Amino acid sequence: MKKALLQTMSVIILCLFISPMQAWADNGSEDVVEIESIAELRDQEDDGETVYKLVAEAILTYQEDWRNSKYIEDGTAGILIDDPGGTITTEYDIYDGIK
Repeated sequence: MKKALLQTMSVIILCLFISPMQAWADNGSEDVVEIESIAELRDQEDDGETVYKLVAEAILTYQEDWRNSKYIEDGTAGILIDDPGGTITTEYDIYDGIK
């Protein structure tokens, strides 16, 4: 399985929208809150400013070219990554572990 430091992916996972987080990725000025599971991530309030980073491994279970969509899961939940701008450039195969 491929392993990567998913700097941009962890940003996208947390807010599901790339444009607000792209500013963070470009200037690095925001604090990052580390999250241990997708269920914990899904419980966070989206204030449009806080950047969360999923630190546990998640498994890619679905992907498609339309909007560069990817669905990842861990033992607690799953979440859709919507990446229409193609920010995630690492190639993954279904069932790859992502950390």
